[in-house]
Amino acid sequence: MRTILLLLLLADFTTIVRATTKHSTLNTYHFSSDSLPTITCPPNAVLSTGPFTCTANHVYTVTADDELPGWTLTQTAGFPSGTDFPLGATLNEFIVTDIDGNSASCTFTLTVKDYTPPVAVCDAAVTVSIGVNDPLDCYGPAGANGQPAALDACNFGGIAWVKASAFDNGSYDNCGNILLTIRRLGPYSNAILGLNTVNGHLPCNDPFPDFPSEFERGISEQDSIKFYCGEAGTTQTVVLTIYQLDANGNIAPGPDGTPIYNQCFIEVAVTDKIKPLCTPPAQVAVSCENFDPSLVAYGKAQIFDNCCLDTSKVYLSQCGLTHSVDYALFDTICNRGTLTRIFQAFDCVGNSSQCTQRVMVNYTQDYYIKFPNDTLVSVCNSTHIYGRPTFFGADCELLAVTYEDEIFGIIHPDACYRIDRTWTVINWCTYNPMLPLTYVPNPMLVNTPYHNPLNVPGPIVSACGTAPPWAPTISKINPSDTVATNFCTFWNATANGYRYRQFVKIADTIEPIIVKCPVGPLTFIDSTNNDPNYWNNIFNPALPAQNLQEMPVELSVDATDACQQEYVSVQFLLFLDLDADGVMETVVNCYNPPPPGVVYYGNAFLPNYNGGTLTEIDKRPVPQNQKWQFTVQKTFLGDTVRAAVGWNTMQFPNTNILPQLPVGTHKIKWIVADGCGKESTCEYAFTIQPSTFECIPPTDMVVSCEQFDPSLLTYGAPTFDGICPVDTLVKSANYAQFDSICSRGTIIRVFNARDVCGNTSQCSQRVVVNYKQDYYIKFPSDMIVTTDCNGTGIYGEPTFFGEDCELLSVSYEDFSNPGIPDYCYKIERTWTVINWCTYNPLLNITNVPNPSPNPQTNNPANLPGPIVSACGTAPPWASTIVKIYPTDPSPTDYCTFWNANSNGYKYKQLIKIIDSAAPVFDHCPAAPSYIADNTQNDPEIWNNVFNPNLPAQDLDENLVDLDVTVTDACSGSNVNIEYLLFLDLDADGQQETVVNSTSLGLAGLGWNNVLYNNINTPNFLGGTPTTFDARPVPPGQKWGFSIEEFISGNEKTASLRWNTVLSPNTHLLPLLPNGRHKIKWFATDGCGNNSQCEQIFSIGDTTLVGTHSPDKEGFALYQNEPNPFGGSTTIRFQLPESTPATLSVFDANGRMLFQQTADYGQGMHTVTLEQDQLASRGILFYKLEAGAHVAWRKMVLLR
Repeated sequence: MRTILLLLLLADFTTIVRATTKHSTLNTYHFSSDSLPTITCPPNAVLSTGPFTCTANHVYTVTADDELPGWTLTQTAGFPSGTDFPLGATLNEFIVTDIDGNSASCTFTLTVKDYTPPVAVCDAAVTVSIGVNDPLDCYGPAGANGQPAALDACNFGGIAWVKASAFDNGSYDNCGNILLTIRRLGPYSNAILGLNTVNGHLPCNDPFPDFPSEFERGISEQDSIKFYCGEAGTTQTVVLTIYQLDANGNIAPGPDGTPIYNQCFIEVAVTDKIKPLCTPPAQVAVSCENFDPSLVAYGKAQIFDNCCLDTSKVYLSQCGLTHSVDYALFDTICNRGTLTRIFQAFDCVGNSSQCTQRVMVNYTQDYYIKFPNDTLVSVCNSTHIYGRPTFFGADCELLAVTYEDEIFGIIHPDACYRIDRTWTVINWCTYNPMLPLTYVPNPMLVNTPYHNPLNVPGPIVSACGTAPPWAPTISKINPSDTVATNFCTFWNATANGYRYRQFVKIADTIEPIIVKCPVGPLTFIDSTNNDPNYWNNIFNPALPAQNLQEMPVELSVDATDACQQEYVSVQFLLFLDLDADGVMETVVNCYNPPPPGVVYYGNAFLPNYNGGTLTEIDKRPVPQNQKWQFTVQKTFLGDTVRAAVGWNTMQFPNTNILPQLPVGTHKIKWIVADGCGKESTCEYAFTIQPSTFECIPPTDMVVSCEQFDPSLLTYGAPTFDGICPVDTLVKSANYAQFDSICSRGTIIRVFNARDVCGNTSQCSQRVVVNYKQDYYIKFPSDMIVTTDCNGTGIYGEPTFFGEDCELLSVSYEDFSNPGIPDYCYKIERTWTVINWCTYNPLLNITNVPNPSPNPQTNNPANLPGPIVSACGTAPPWASTIVKIYPTDPSPTDYCTFWNANSNGYKYKQLIKIIDSAAPVFDHCPAAPSYIADNTQNDPEIWNNVFNPNLPAQDLDENLVDLDVTVTDACSGSNVNIEYLLFLDLDADGQQETVVNSTSLGLAGLGWNNVLYNNINTPNFLGGTPTTFDARPVPPGQKWGFSIEEFISGNEKTASLRWNTVLSPNTHLLPLLPNGRHKIKWFATDGCGNNSQCEQIFSIGDTTLVGTHSPDKEGFALYQNEPNPFGGSTTIRFQLPESTPATLSVFDANGRMLFQQTADYGQGMHTVTLEQDQLASRGILFYKLEAGAHVAWRKMVLLR
């Protein structure tokens, strides 16, 4: 029940009501309530930690209320508002109690979660090495239905498992634990895409899927990652994921329910550092006979690798294997000793290992031999070998079989000759040249006949007891032997070698073969110089002495014989015609040759060519044993013998040369014989003749100038009559009778030829060029030029037709007339055309008149220039037909002015100029120029009282070169150029004196004097005449100002110069006084248009201010800029080294106006002066002092 003692409008608090009475008595009233207070907590909330803390600060509000005041609010659990709440859920409880003890409470939960992802710290790059094969996985074996296929013999299933923590470099979470996982980053390599997608463990080829499959294992996110051999040598990108864990060890979710994590990416270099395993085959010992040089029989190394083998290296079908052999301890010729086989195994990433095998080869000499049978040969073969030694057991022996022949003449009735052929057999593997060979005798059972079949068989030499067919021969060695000899007694396993003599009897029935017999007649061309020592004699008594020409001649024959090539006999009969009567009367008989240096003349018709006249053919002054004699020179070309006629001497019989044979027609007969009396012959004629050579020139030519070919190539080439081909041809031309400028006259073409035989010949051709002058000319039209001046001053030129050979010269002279109201001026341009090829300065030139058929001066009919050509010439070069003057009764045909022999033409072209463009200065300096005074002062020049208020001044002076170049679009170089030269002669900074080029020579002005201070006088003709040239010379030799003009093309250059009255055309550079001056140039064309150019220049005083450029030590004081100046100016100076420097300024009386001293470094410096710092005006001087260096300059201050 609620009791209200006093009804007042009160709420939420207890009120004390005071009432004032008459007695001032205080009354107190108390109100109570039986209702509960109210309290409201904020809703539950989830907070996130900050990025660097594990707590969350939170401000919240709890509201409480009651009907009466005095209630209290108390927190019984949790943390106050504004504090940092820890991770997890915090229950916050509040109780409100009123003054009557009634209470109410509320709670709310604040949950603090860590939503800040962990910090990922990874290694940027990691290297992983592949390990060995995992026999339980499905990387390597074939999958279901062969997908994927099994790894081949060159690839293996090596893998590597790497934990995720291996890639971590300190990842963390501020508020809890973390979980690390690792996975590949796609796209995946072919090695991963090729993994088994069905099975992940054995059996790998069943159709029942495993989880995970090998492919899923390769791409899944796990606590470890698997690398495969197929990735070796590549770089793979992997992702390390760092998950945040909650207090229970579970992956903490974020606000959206997804895991809280961070990631980093690592580049993984997948390598294979395991070397392949190399296991060699077993060591081998083998006999020489069984040795396999290819070594294949001894096996190959077995190699294995964890990953893959190098397929570029293959030995015996084994990939990754190479093979080499060390033969250092092995005799490869005889196959004995120890060799080492070196096997090298290479995997696919370059790792290698090595293993070796030793193969020991034992050597034993144990060959048997059967010597060839003796033989009787009736038809020889081409090899001339009639049986050879044969062998058994010659497996390792390096046998050498040779023979030497000894030939005996006809000693048996059944043979022509006998060859005793001694065979030698050695084994190079055991042969010792210091030890003897075993001689095996040729067994002879019976004495007769010599070729009895019992004597023919060659013996077998083998070990005793050897079974047939290699049983040793048992035979008598000599018929008188009482006991047969067993030829095993000649055999020895260690024999140093064997010798045996075979008997070959030859009964040859075949003639020798002529392999090459030249087909005559042959011709030899003599291109040599005649030697008077040879064949110079009286060969025919009926004729005088003959000095026959001769040449070296090769006469030869090639022959062979089936039985005895090297023993075939070759002789010749050389038939010579020495008296040129067509009969070969002299024979050189090789069977009975003449003595050295002679022949038997006339012996051709005598029996056996014996007799004749002994005639000397070698008259060289040498002893008889050095005279040439005929011989046969034999050389062997395989089975062929080449016999050639030669000359040698008794002193040197083995030194042969080609014979020197005389000119004429001769013959040689070759006789080739074998040892059995069979012969073959070869005969052919030959002629030796002197060589001839003649140059035949092309036909002489006559051509016109227009058709002339300056190269001369079209006028033909010489031909040649001779036996020998042309070797060289030199062409030249003689222009002595030829005018090469005008192409007229006679040219002599000269041809000098030489053939390969050395003969020379010369011939020439005349080329006559006739000259004819026949050119036509069209003169330029008259012109009225307004705004189309082209700048060249040329308005048309003469043009020509038919000027093929003419050397035309075109020139003109201009005469200008002043203008009349419709134009500025008129140029009368007289064109002169001459042909230098016909011009005669003593003869007249044809004047061609300018036609004016219309009486109106500027009528277009008067403008065209005429054509001067031959009468009847067709257009467009038909001659002009027009009235020359308006009053002419009829027109004139300008063909009357044409003459083929004209000495030249003159024609006057009229050009009327209406020009509004001013002349143009090609260069006009915009900035003032400085001219250093590098000359000695001349006291006779510029030494006078220029200013009456100043004493006499001897001004320093310097040579000055001032010029301008002007052109005009219409007038070209035909412009008038004048100047005004403004001089400052009293050094007050103002130019008061003017030299006017238009007044030079007036009243004596311009020579020897100037008009001082005439700048403000009319036409500058006032002022005080003042002499500047005080030299003691006659007046006509005094210097005066002038203009020198030079024309180049359309430009005119005008220069400021000095000359004298007596030598007005001799211009020199003027000497102008030091100071600041200027010159104004004025250019005026024929229409009165003008332009001007102003050049300001200063001439320095080197005696006062030094040089303008640094001295050799790098010190310089430069002219102030600007100068003259008002306001401020800048002084520059350069120092060669760091030093104190003082800059001082003085007035003309030497009073110091300014001084500044400072320390300056090496290089360029500037000082700026204000006019307020200088209490003066006019000419001032400034000085720089720096160590031993001092320099002066002057400047002008304007007020």
